Amino acid sequence: MGAGAGERTKPPRRCRRIGRGTAAVDLCRIGNGGTVSQLLRVDQIDVERWGRATGFSQPLPDDRFVVLYGSNESGKTSLAAAMAWLLAGPGSRKLLHRFGRDGDVVAATLRGRLGSDPVQITVRAQVPKTETEHLVGERFEASIGGVPLDRDGLTVRLGVGDLDSYRRFYWVEALEVAKGGDLQENVSVQAMFGGVDPFGEAKALRATSRKLVGSQRGKAPADSARDLHDQLSPLERKLKAAEGSKDEWIRIEAELAAAQQRHEGLVQKARSLEAQITSAQLAKEAFQNGLVAARNSKYARLQNLAEPSPTQRDLQQRISDVQTHIGDLRSAHGRRQLAQSRFDEERDAVHGEWRPLVELADLGTAGLKAVVDAEGELAQAKGGLDASERATQCESAKYQQLRDDAEELTREWRQKYPPGRTPDQVARIGDSRRARGAESGAMAGIFSGSRLGCLMGLGGILVGLVCGIAVVVLMAVAGEWWPTAIAATGATALGPALSVAMRLASALDPGMLRLAERCVETARQRDEAQQAHCKANSESEGHRKHVEQRQRDYRDCLTALGVPLALATKFESADAVAHLRNVEGAQAARRQMALASKDEQDALEKVQSALGTDEAQGSADVSIANAGQAEAHLIAVREVVKTYDVAASEAQTAEDVLRQAVKFDEEALRHVAGGDASAVQTTAVSIAAERERVEGDLRESTDAVTDLLTEQKGLKSPSDTAAELTLRRSALEMRIEDCVVRGLAHHLAATLLDNAAEQHRKTRQPELLKRTRRMTQSVADWTNVTVNPHASGSGTTDGPSDNLLVDGPRGEHPAHQLSFGAQSLLYLALRFATVESQAETRGVHLPLILDDVLVGLDDDRARSCMGILADVSERHQMILLTCHWGTAKLAEGVGASVLKMPPRPVSEGV
Repeated sequence: MGAGAGERTKPPRRCRRIGRGTAAVDLCRIGNGGTVSQLLRVDQIDVERWGRATGFSQPLPDDRFVVLYGSNESGKTSLAAAMAWLLAGPGSRKLLHRFGRDGDVVAATLRGRLGSDPVQITVRAQVPKTETEHLVGERFEASIGGVPLDRDGLTVRLGVGDLDSYRRFYWVEALEVAKGGDLQENVSVQAMFGGVDPFGEAKALRATSRKLVGSQRGKAPADSARDLHDQLSPLERKLKAAEGSKDEWIRIEAELAAAQQRHEGLVQKARSLEAQITSAQLAKEAFQNGLVAARNSKYARLQNLAEPSPTQRDLQQRISDVQTHIGDLRSAHGRRQLAQSRFDEERDAVHGEWRPLVELADLGTAGLKAVVDAEGELAQAKGGLDASERATQCESAKYQQLRDDAEELTREWRQKYPPGRTPDQVARIGDSRRARGAESGAMAGIFSGSRLGCLMGLGGILVGLVCGIAVVVLMAVAGEWWPTAIAATGATALGPALSVAMRLASALDPGMLRLAERCVETARQRDEAQQAHCKANSESEGHRKHVEQRQRDYRDCLTALGVPLALATKFESADAVAHLRNVEGAQAARRQMALASKDEQDALEKVQSALGTDEAQGSADVSIANAGQAEAHLIAVREVVKTYDVAASEAQTAEDVLRQAVKFDEEALRHVAGGDASAVQTTAVSIAAERERVEGDLRESTDAVTDLLTEQKGLKSPSDTAAELTLRRSALEMRIEDCVVRGLAHHLAATLLDNAAEQHRKTRQPELLKRTRRMTQSVADWTNVTVNPHASGSGTTDGPSDNLLVDGPRGEHPAHQLSFGAQSLLYLALRFATVESQAETRGVHLPLILDDVLVGLDDDRARSCMGILADVSERHQMILLTCHWGTAKLAEGVGASVLKMPPRPVSEGV
């Protein structure tokens, strides 16, 4: 270990305090530039309700390092969650479910200082029923220096990001401290070399070298040097079979061609080496003049900035149009709210049982008119039924009365007169007597009402009978037999009638006649009343069926508009039309609200399209839901584009100056890209030595070509076949030599690239890893923390992360192969380094909340690591939560203030 247990070396203090008491201001200088950064410190937490921290209200000590000690389930984690939510909320529904039951309202208030400005933040949120990753709605109030802020304004002012980002670096729990997969995005090989993997490039160069030369075992790659050499053997055997006189010529021709080829290659190589020496010299001068360092610094700053997207640049040019669209969105939002209010009023005016119809299809003018007409026809039909039923009741009463009168007269007749006489018979006799009396003249009229009149009537019957008999006799005398028979028959028929008439005439009196006439007349009126009563009943039944048909038509009209049958029956002829008119008014208001909502959505889509944040097109990196968010996004985009353009201009200027210094030599630029002046010097020396060797070989090659040309003059030209074979062999040899040279060149380039990249990796590690190594050197015996050149990719929280290599006495090991305690130490230091880097960029030093992060360390490392926490607390307020009294005592030993949390009853919180 680099230092004794519990010992720590304090770096030069980069923070100072101005003023006294509550008016004091904590100032921190960022880097070496002298930029002032403010410290945010928490002075007091008041928890109205938040899990087991419910009721916690206590000021924190004025020290930078505060330890909250409490037993398990005393509310430490709930208090940490409340502080994190206040600073960087809102969080997810799933997270809030840990600290309350469904429907509970959690609430907390934080008071503190940002520099010398007082800070107060209050949050109230209701625990939802579902546990999802969606954000929870909250009631939020905040102010800094007396200036009210919303959640977005606080986020921008503190530069804190969202709650997930805060949990990655500032709020660290015991089970999460050893997970660092999501912390390594800026410490990969690609990030270190500007998006390029030089180790992968070197591997590709070696593969190309093997393809050109061919491996010693296995099948040779096509057109490789080994494959071409295998093709050369058959040609040599053919040349040996040729005539002996031609062998010498072929030999000389082949040697000459090879010598010339080798000579040409050496000439080209000498020229190439000369150019390489010039390039290396230019690169060396660029390093010595500081141009490379200036260029790299500018590009490093540029790489730390997010490049504006094409959408953001286009937005910068169309800022006036976008502001116009935002104004239209505000107007559309106002119209939509007005339409919503009118719809609520119209819907409230609808009867409760009719209110569901508002959400159905529109009633329409035609449908409403049909209901009005059907209701009128139903009312008219019911009026006719009522009149018919009243007439039926009158006819029934009249018939009952006449029937009772007829029965009473019949009983009176039976009581007064013998059974052999009926009222009908007596009434007919009376009618006949009156008729004869009218024919006889005034005398019959005078005595029509007396017994004498009856006798005169009977005498008339007798006279008629006598006359008939006389006619019969006369016709018989004259010989007319058939009139005689007719007359006899009439006389025979008149006999009984004459007998009855005689009896009636003898007993008939005016009282009997009057009673008989009353009985007959009452019976006639009774029969007429019965017929009228039956007719009225029939008409009532027709009206009733007509009413039923109108009821069915009326209900069909209502159900056709979506009115339930039970509702139509309940409100039949009882203000159904008025209710429908209220429904139609609410539907009209709903249509207006829908149009206003569509206008607002169209305006929002125009704003989203203008801002380039249309999520439906998959190009959104932020969510724009209202005009305020659009304004904030517009301001943020303008700042991003401006900052990036300035940095890009400075980087391009430095690049142009460097290119002019090396005279735009590509080889010199490649040397510069390596970033190591000593490596360039070594390369220049190596190339110079190679050039001297090549020049010696070139002289030997020139002598060999001259000797072969002299020898060739004394020989005759070989045959065409031998010459062709020789030429083919020469061509193969040239191709073999080319493959070997190119393969060796690729192998040499791969070796140089590997060496340069490895040296750069070991000597120029990212600043985050340098800070991490400095923090851990007093705790662990690690000699270095570097980027893993053979990492499989950036790690995640779900798998091993191997972007980091830890170098110790037992060699280099990927981070995921370390023990839990070692990983806890490594990633805790990496978090601290990242937090300090962010503070230098954002200008605000945020509080750190650590929940038992030392549980994975042994006693010695825990004691030494407590010194790291104390050192970081010089620049950030450190709030350490622990349930271990030993940890609290260690922190107290390095100057921390310990605050004990009282245990909470089981009934409190969740």
